[in-house]
Amino acid sequence: MLYIAETPLHFGLVIIICVLTLLGSLIALILALRSEEPSCTLYNLFLGAFFAFLTFMVLAISMYVLPAAATVDQLLPTYLGAWSFIGLHGFFLVMYMLGLPFFKRRIWAIFLPIIGTLTFLALVWILPTPATVTIVSDGVMNFLAMPFTLVAYGGFLAIFYLLLIPLIVLYRIAQARQGMAKTWTWIAMIGQTLWFIGLILMALVQYTAPFILFTYGLIIVAGILIILSIYFVIVSS
Repeated sequence: MLYIAETPLHFGLVIIICVLTLLGSLIALILALRSEEPSCTLYNLFLGAFFAFLTFMVLAISMYVLPAAATVDQLLPTYLGAWSFIGLHGFFLVMYMLGLPFFKRRIWAIFLPIIGTLTFLALVWILPTPATVTIVSDGVMNFLAMPFTLVAYGGFLAIFYLLLIPLIVLYRIAQARQGMAKTWTWIAMIGQTLWFIGLILMALVQYTAPFILFTYGLIIVAGILIILSIYFVIVSS
């Protein structure tokens, strides 16, 4: 039985996020294939965007096949997959940033995201159990609140993976650019910041469930700004 009629707005917004993240991954893949210099950097960007797509696709599928009042046993496999994919999203995004000139002389730094991500993935598959997660609702559908230790560690990594390192890199890129390319790099910084905030709000669903539709909207705005920035930077370069 399909349950999409129970949550049409939730499902529609998540599908929009899926489309945006898939579009971002395809743009990154095209750029990687057209790159004149063989490099794994743009493939890391592709994988980062693709795992973001998989994160929200898993959520969309769960909304499609599970009832709005889904139980812990029904939701837990979905959340394990989504949290694993978002961890890989952050890992490949930071690996993309580490491949840029600013970090090329800091090869030792590559081990930090590897260790952090492996630890995060281990916690994702160890800590959440039917006894350690709780059901929360926005009045329409149920969500899972993950264990505090996992949320705290994931948030700590996200500050570096999805906020500080991307903003440092984008700031330095903006400093070296002129005209519209510079402007759209600043806009990309805004988009990345909104993306980080949106994902954190989703992770803190036990506190933010009543505002989940706003959170989806915030993530959509972030995705649009990031994709437009990539497009216009390419056009103006």
